[in-house]
Amino acid sequence: MKFPKDENGELLREMHEAGIDLTQPRNIEFFAFFSTKKDAEAMVAALTADSDVVNTSLEHNEIQDDWDLCCSIQMVPSHAAVTLRELSFTNLAEKHNGESDGWGVMEE
Repeated sequence: MKFPKDENGELLREMHEAGIDLTQPRNIEFFAFFSTKKDAEAMVAALTADSDVVNTSLEHNEIQDDWDLCCSIQMVPSHAAVTLRELSFTNLAEKHNGESDGWGVMEE
């Protein structure tokens, strides 16, 4: 299997090498952080309209004094799909005064 030579391609290659079947839907977690709880909650509300969103969690990071958002989206983890979803997630985070912080998968 070939992967593009960028960050998303590298993560997908690592997932493939770890034995993860990239042809099957799975929960991909996208992360963002916000300076205020109000902005973070506004993003959570916006995400509720997305039928692919499985779960969202919001936690206060006392060390950084910001709000960390984790959004699980069920999808087949292809390079094109992850890249498009990451761009959409980043744009939504920025619209709510947040900053996207990448994506990953939970080990099963």
